[in-house]
Amino acid sequence: MIVESRSTLSFRSNLQPISEEPNVNRWGSVYHAIREPFALEIMMKRGVSFTEAQKQQYRYASVHCAYAAPDDYPWGSVVNADGDEVVQCKCLNTKCQHFAECRPDFDNSELQIFEDNQRYTGRALEFSKRSDIKAIIIEREKNEEDIFAKAQEKAGEPQDMAQPDTIEAPVIESPEKKDEKPVEISKQQDPRPAEQAPKAIEKKTGFNSFVSVEHAELIYADISDRVLVNAGPGTGKTWTLIEKIKHLMSMEDADPEGIMVLCFSRAAVEVIDQRLKEAAQKGEIGYEYANLDVRTFDSFCTYVISWAMDVCPELLPRNYSLEGQDYDARIRMATALLRKKQDILALYNHLIVDEVQDLVGCRAELVLQMLRILPKECGFTLLGDACQALYDWQANDNPEIMSSDKFYHQVFKEYPDIHYWTFLENHRQTGALHDLSIPYREEILTGTPESRNEITARILATVQDSSINLQRISPAEIDQFRAGGTLGILTRTNGQALRISELLRNADIPHSLQKAASEANLRPWIANTLCSYPNETINEAMFTPAFLASNPGASPTDASEAWKALVSTQFTEDKTRFEVSELLQGLLRNGRNKALFVSTDPNAQITISNIHRAKGREYDAVLVLKDVLTPQQGDSDDVQEHKVRYVAITRPRRKLSDIAMKPQYIYIDGGSRRCFQASFSRSQNKYLTHIEIGLPGDIETKTFATSEERQRLINDYVESGTRLRLLKMPKDGPFIQYKIVLEEDENVCLGTTGVAFYYGLKRAMQRIWNRSSDIDYKYFGNIFGDIYVEDIITCVSAADPHLGGAKTFGNMAVWKGFSVSGFARYEKDMY
Repeated sequence: MIVESRSTLSFRSNLQPISEEPNVNRWGSVYHAIREPFALEIMMKRGVSFTEAQKQQYRYASVHCAYAAPDDYPWGSVVNADGDEVVQCKCLNTKCQHFAECRPDFDNSELQIFEDNQRYTGRALEFSKRSDIKAIIIEREKNEEDIFAKAQEKAGEPQDMAQPDTIEAPVIESPEKKDEKPVEISKQQDPRPAEQAPKAIEKKTGFNSFVSVEHAELIYADISDRVLVNAGPGTGKTWTLIEKIKHLMSMEDADPEGIMVLCFSRAAVEVIDQRLKEAAQKGEIGYEYANLDVRTFDSFCTYVISWAMDVCPELLPRNYSLEGQDYDARIRMATALLRKKQDILALYNHLIVDEVQDLVGCRAELVLQMLRILPKECGFTLLGDACQALYDWQANDNPEIMSSDKFYHQVFKEYPDIHYWTFLENHRQTGALHDLSIPYREEILTGTPESRNEITARILATVQDSSINLQRISPAEIDQFRAGGTLGILTRTNGQALRISELLRNADIPHSLQKAASEANLRPWIANTLCSYPNETINEAMFTPAFLASNPGASPTDASEAWKALVSTQFTEDKTRFEVSELLQGLLRNGRNKALFVSTDPNAQITISNIHRAKGREYDAVLVLKDVLTPQQGDSDDVQEHKVRYVAITRPRRKLSDIAMKPQYIYIDGGSRRCFQASFSRSQNKYLTHIEIGLPGDIETKTFATSEERQRLINDYVESGTRLRLLKMPKDGPFIQYKIVLEEDENVCLGTTGVAFYYGLKRAMQRIWNRSSDIDYKYFGNIFGDIYVEDIITCVSAADPHLGGAKTFGNMAVWKGFSVSGFARYEKDMY
């Protein structure tokens, strides 16, 4: 059935009879007919009341679609068949991925009308660009504000708006000064000679603008102060951050719910939580510190989107779902919401962002948008070290992606008058390492190519060869090198890290692989507890025995901490009883408590990591691959290479040595950063030999729960370190999948690979063979080995009839799964 609607456009005179003093609230026939978004914005500022139709139009049209161009407002109002005015999307961006959802009523004739209008309007169309109209309206509004401001100033009211050079004050008659002429006020009246009058000088800031201060300067800074800290590793940034939070809570009486801390990794969140917990146990702060909003970027963005889904879903694309959205997609969506709904951060009084040097692309855009919409009285503290900015490779091939350097300079530009501080003393290192890292950092930020290369030569001359042979490494040799302390083995690529992990496994050397900061797998106790839970609702008294029965070795204290972690995902924690489905949904939308997530073993004595993942870590001793310290061919003064080298030499507390690895070329996919390797066959054709597995989307987690039998196999056979193989499945569907089987029994199928692994394989072979065409099914390897179970995890999603092995609660499902890692080895000689 076709429902007719008619336009709300009509021709009316703009001349209105006035019989009394103008009053905007009485000009209803004019103001209540307005729909233009910028005019509505001005009316909102003037306090003009809106009709219901205008309220709806303002919600839609005064903000732009997350997927539309910045100057495009694709919403408009029509009168439907019932005579009601409604707002509809009239977007014509047919290439948008959400176009079919937003425009189910689209008719191709609309494009023809649009093209006809373009032809007929010609040059006049240029004057109708919204950016131009907006500029005109803003300028007109500014002039109106100036007039209002002058009138307020004469009346003794405070104002901080820009004033015109000359304005005639209003005449105020009084018995004493009835005949006095109006007074002319001019900003030109400067008693000094013209040559002595001050000139407007634009304040310029940069990496030379940072002033060295003591930590107390930042700790005791006012809650409304705005500060950017740029300081090296070991200078006490994290300690100072903790002390500042403690001061805000204990001395400034700040509401912990009004303080937000954003971190890159869950490990950083855990450090902050643990230190604040210790402070509360010592009586330094109250236990209300738990209300402090400490999150990763992904957690914050997921929270914002979830809030919008519940409170103002009209700001999201139609039928929007959080499931299936990767980290970057969530961050971009949250940024768009912050542009639309600029009062989201209105209740915060201080924002702290850690490791700002890692802000690249959508994360940089997110933080800049947050800073722009903070209340004027809300302070912020940004901490980082521009010398450790290692993620600018993402912007190398795409100038539209904001690099960390661009982020810093945008802060310099938009906030020239904030505090720019640094800490100089390195508390981590002494001796030769200290004497190298301090000047190296200065030269990387503000030095010359010659000075940077001179220090590089000194580094190479100082670092000693460990003489350790990775191919024949022994536990005794490693223990002797680390001398009872912690050891970090640092590589350039994650492929190298996975290779070294394989060698250490074969030598029975316990170790941990450093995970990516973005990983967010749920701990297994959640599935252990809930998969056998019989009821739809739960409280702590019911949760505790279920937790203890399904998690052997756990204590009542563990159960209490686990319950608090579950309840922390809810927006109303004061309830005593919850629907289990609510808790499961909360895990997806608002999970942030460290007890919920798998993390790198904090007690690991040996950790293998690539340089990027090692940032923020420190070890007693470090073994670093020679190719990290040695300048790469053609990169004698690549600043990015200097930063990689700088991070490597600042990780150890007392001992740094290099280690050789058999020369090999490892490719890196430019998008996913997946590592892979190739070799030559007897016919001199290249073929894929190894590929990294374990990235997001590599495993289709829903296949862990296709049946109760598969869940039983996971329970019976899978634990951390279990060796796995991948077996190619018959072609059936849009992408190629592999069965995940036990290495010792290929008949035990545990699940299948996902679409991300398929695309990773395809791009790897396209890169190796230098071709852009699709890769035929027969060229995909049949078997891959050297894959390990990393962690047992909990999986949660919306209920699905295909999840026969999952436990269902209402509209949500939960089951047990696992994560994997490895530099998967192709086990055949040829395709």
